[in-house]
Amino acid sequence: MHKKSLKLPKSANFLFSFLLPHTDRTNLLGDYTEIYNRIAVSQGKGSANLWLLKQIFRSFPRYLGDEIYWRSVMLKNYIRITLRNFKRHKGYTFINFAGLAIGLAVTLIITFYVMDDLKYDKFHKDADRIYRVLSVGVKRGTKNSITAGPLLPAFKQNIPEVEYATRVGFWGRMPIGPQGTDFRSADEGSVIRAACVLADADFFNVFDFKILKGDTGEALGKPGAVFLTPEKAEALFGSRDPIGESIAVQSFETAFVAGIVEAPPTTSHIRFGMVAALIPEQNPVWWDNFENLNLMGYVKLAKNADPQVTEDKMVKLAAETKFPKIFEPRIQPLLDIHLGSADHSYDVLNEGKNDIVVVYTMAVIGILVLLVACINFVNLSTSRAGMRAREVGMRKVVGSNQRQLISQFLGESVLMTVFTFVAAVVIVHLSLPPLSTILNKQLTLHFGQDFLLLSLFFLIAVGIGILSGIYPAFIISSFRPVNVLRGELQTGRTGVTMRRVLVVFQFAITTALLVGVFVVLAQIKFLKSMDLGYNREQVLVVYQSGERGRRPFETAVGHTSVRSLFRKDFSPAWTRLQPHGDHPRRIHTAFKHHGLPFSHR
Repeated sequence: MHKKSLKLPKSANFLFSFLLPHTDRTNLLGDYTEIYNRIAVSQGKGSANLWLLKQIFRSFPRYLGDEIYWRSVMLKNYIRITLRNFKRHKGYTFINFAGLAIGLAVTLIITFYVMDDLKYDKFHKDADRIYRVLSVGVKRGTKNSITAGPLLPAFKQNIPEVEYATRVGFWGRMPIGPQGTDFRSADEGSVIRAACVLADADFFNVFDFKILKGDTGEALGKPGAVFLTPEKAEALFGSRDPIGESIAVQSFETAFVAGIVEAPPTTSHIRFGMVAALIPEQNPVWWDNFENLNLMGYVKLAKNADPQVTEDKMVKLAAETKFPKIFEPRIQPLLDIHLGSADHSYDVLNEGKNDIVVVYTMAVIGILVLLVACINFVNLSTSRAGMRAREVGMRKVVGSNQRQLISQFLGESVLMTVFTFVAAVVIVHLSLPPLSTILNKQLTLHFGQDFLLLSLFFLIAVGIGILSGIYPAFIISSFRPVNVLRGELQTGRTGVTMRRVLVVFQFAITTALLVGVFVVLAQIKFLKSMDLGYNREQVLVVYQSGERGRRPFETAVGHTSVRSLFRKDFSPAWTRLQPHGDHPRRIHTAFKHHGLPFSHR
């Protein structure tokens, strides 16, 4: 009586279905079964299983080698076919390629713009604890970004929640030079100017502007102490050590370099080339008077302090002083200053401020542009899928299976989107420098710093490729070759309906964007042509400062071509002095002093 023949374990059969060559799989499985039974009879089932395990491990290298070789051959073939199709349909390829590449590039640029605005002031370690002190009108709610100088020390001394408080003033782009420089006779082209911020001793305790060299921030309590950025220090001293050296600063009696401070990043609402000591006793009328709102104020609250409770204490304390009763002190989070101060007056330091509504609008526009680009790419790809039905039929006839066809169609689509992503990155890289100049922002593409963002857009591009390749990959590849070759191809209504919906949606978005563009253009045209109540022709604005600034004014007085002129603290606009014919001109001169226009002729 013969023993019953043993079958190979199911797990072994499953592995061999992948590891063994397709052409010899049946014969090899029969041989393995025979040898397995022989060993099981002579040496036992355990030895047979051990032998079977060895055969499985021995099959792995050959399987991997075959897989790598044949897959590389197939990949090379797919790429060749893809490039051949791109070349054969140049117009379609260019439209599809350019549309998606430009859409991705525009969205990437808008993303950089939005991210730049959202990053403002976040580099400070305790940014969530820093607040700016505002003066808000009691009746009308008008918001002013300035406050009274003595109010800040009073907050620090009398309110436990206030850990540090600093007063800050903007002193303009001051001429600086080596000790003994006479700015009145110096050539304007050779004068070094530095954006000067006045601040008291708590400035570096509130903000995280890093002191690279020299004294601590407490030096801002000493008259004449200044902190220079490395750029300004190098311009003045070259490679010499500037610490302790005296320098000349216009309108300063004395000045010495107390330290070198790292230049603020472009995402800081406070920017400077020099920080000078603010000594209230040197200008008590403006800096040490509760009744004069002339300085910016910032506080850093203690950990776990309640901002609302702190603000209520500030209002109560201000009411007990000579602070103007028509205003109340309110606090604004540091992270809201750049995007939340559109309606603030006297916001001198926050020169490049934006509006959060503008940022959200730009983000929505970026998303819509990306949607239009995606829909356009998917529509063009799916609309041409039916034209390749005969190709699919021929491939099936010569032996291609559906899995291979799916891989080919998806591979072609993804390869196209990968190419468009690379082109989009190149466009962004070339466009950011000029756009940074136009937008007055420092927008740069760093592959290391922006790796996550670029990875996200790469995945979006791959996702678009998969979406656009799904229809031809799964629908067209499932057609019977006999029907396709006979011309009996019916794509059904689902694909047509989907394309119609996408086209309507794309048209609606495009129309909305175009209407928005025309509305903005109409607004700009209106602003340029509206009646301002005065004649803007033959009016010039000339910037002047210091002793040298008086020369153009004195020269213009009594000149036959000048009809009238006056000086003013702040000018409504700045233009270059350019001749326009021989008609008389009106000159508007401006220089920095605390007063009203004092001359009008």
